[in-house]
Amino acid sequence: MPEQDTFSPSMARDAITMQDVAREVGVSKMTVSYALNGTGRMSEKTRQAVLEAAQRLGFERNPHAQRLSNGRSNNTVGLFSLWFDFGVGTQKMQLIQNTLNERGFDVPIYGAGLRDCREANAQAAALSVIRRQKPDALVCSTAGLHEKALEELRRYQNEGGVLVCYDHPVD
Repeated sequence: MPEQDTFSPSMARDAITMQDVAREVGVSKMTVSYALNGTGRMSEKTRQAVLEAAQRLGFERNPHAQRLSNGRSNNTVGLFSLWFDFGVGTQKMQLIQNTLNERGFDVPIYGAGLRDCREANAQAAALSVIRRQKPDALVCSTAGLHEKALEELRRYQNEGGVLVCYDHPVD
C-alpha cells in the first residue's frame, strides 16, 4: 500500500511578519509599523519601500495583534443575536453585515447558542467574550436578553464601545 501524505505543522507556510518586511527593506520593525499605519516620521522613499516590500512579500495585518497593541480593533463591528433563523431577524443582520462590509468593516456575527440562548449566564458569557475582543462597535438584537447580559452591554459601552441596539432599548 502506498504511503499516504500526512500534514505536519512544519509543512505549513509561515505567515510573513513585520520582522520579515523590516529585514527585506533594512529598517526596524517599528519603522515598518509606522509606515503601514501611515504614522511616524520617515522619508517618503522609506515609506514607499516598506509598502512595496509588504505587498511583494504578501504581508497581511493581523487584526488580533493590532487589537493587542492599540487596545481596540480598527474596523470591526460585531453583530450579536440570541438565535438565528430564516426570518426577519436574520435578514436584518445580513443586511447590516453586507452594508458594513461594503464600507470596509469586518463584521463577525456572534450568537449565544441555541441550547443556552435563554439562560442568563450563557447570554452574559457570550457577550463578555465579545466585549473583551473590543470591537469598535456592536450591533445587538436585545429581544430576550436577561439583565445579566444587558449589564455586559452597558459595561462594553462604559469601556468606550459604540453600542447600537434594536428590538428593545438598553437603559
